[in-house]
Formats: sequence, structure tokens, C-alpha cells
Amino acid sequence: MAKKETTRKHERYHHFMVDCETLGVLPNTHPVLQIAIVEFDPVTFTATGKELTMFLPLVEQLKAGAKPDQGTVKWWSEPSKAKVLEEVMAGVNAADTMEKTLLKIYHWLSDACTIEGSTELGKTMFWAKPAAFDFPFIDGLFAKFGVPSPFMYRNVIDVHSFIISNFINTHRATQYYEIDYWQAQQMYWEAMKDIEANEEDAHNATHDCHFQIDWLRNAVLNTQKYFD
Repeated sequence: MAKKETTRKHERYHHFMVDCETLGVLPNTHPVLQIAIVEFDPVTFTATGKELTMFLPLVEQLKAGAKPDQGTVKWWSEPSKAKVLEEVMAGVNAADTMEKTLLKIYHWLSDACTIEGSTELGKTMFWAKPAAFDFPFIDGLFAKFGVPSPFMYRNVIDVHSFIISNFINTHRATQYYEIDYWQAQQMYWEAMKDIEANEEDAHNATHDCHFQIDWLRNAVLNTQKYFD
């Protein structure tokens, strides 16, 4: 008897672009200043209107053992970043406790994922550029301060890898010759350059989330443009 074919039942997931601003590059070592979360549609790659920005208390993190990276502190001190640094530090200085801030993030995501009175918090998809940077920082903070993480480590998507793979696979299916990773990466950067950015707002986590969604939309929905 032939084996009956089965297909996986379609499940709805909630997709969020996530970005954090930090004082270094080492998770569980360097402090986090800001976390932004923007929900978006994974088909149209447009924001849904649900978004959250939270600033985190620096002093509490320092007391818990975090240490700023001096190179990053110097980088933040550059004149070109003065405007955004002022905004970020104003938020940091007015921030609530770490526990309350992380709980607000948890409950906001739970509410954003509640459909017809039932929460689907376990079906959150965490997107970031790069995911290997933002996810360990954020997941580590929740663990360190004893708050349940709203994100599942299996449900993490790297924007860079997603776009590169899209270029390679689409090119393979539609063109008469293959491209390698390096060529696809050039297309990745070209797609980024076509997105208008306000450089004064760059490195504000909310701005960066929206910029990355726009970049993703342009690269995936206009793929053929970069094959010419």
C-alpha cells in the first residue's frame, strides 16, 4: 500500500523586526541601551503599525557586572551621532528598572500576539540584522534578570542570510548561469543603497528596524532588478 502523503498544517506566526543599541559587541558583557520591536507582514514586508521602543537603565546593568566597551563609547561620541545619542541617553536616564522594562516587553509581545482572546506568544519570529548579534543580547538580558523571554531561540531569522539566499535561489531559477555568494552579497548592498535613509536617525533602534524592513522588502520583491 502506498504511503499516504501528508502536509503540515499551516500555522500563523507573528513576525517582528528587532534591533538593539549597545555599548559593545559582547552579549552578557556589554550594556544594552535600547530595544525596538516592529511587527511586519512577511508577505508584503510592510510594518503592521504595532511597534515598541524601550530604553534600559544603564546604572542597574553596570551594578550587575556589565562593562561598556571603550571603543564603542568612543564611536558613540563621534559628532555625527550626537543627535541620536542625545535621544537615546535621554530615554536611558528616564528608564524604569530592568525587571519592569523587560516585563513590559514580554507583556507587549503577548498582547500583540493575542488573537480572539488567545495568546500565540510561542509563535513569534525574531528577525534581525544580524540575528547573531541582537538575539544573544536580548535573550541574555531576560535570563540575567529573571524574566521569561518572549522569543524562542528556534524561531530566529537572519535578514542578511535571508536576502542573500533569495538572490541566489531566484537567480538559479530564472537565469541561465549561477551566481556565487560574493555576487549575491553585492546585490544585497545594492538593494540597501536604493533605500533612502536619514543618517541622523541611524542607530536609533526604532529607525533601524524600519530601515531593515524596507531593505528586506526592496531586496525580496524587486529581486529581478538586480540581475540586470
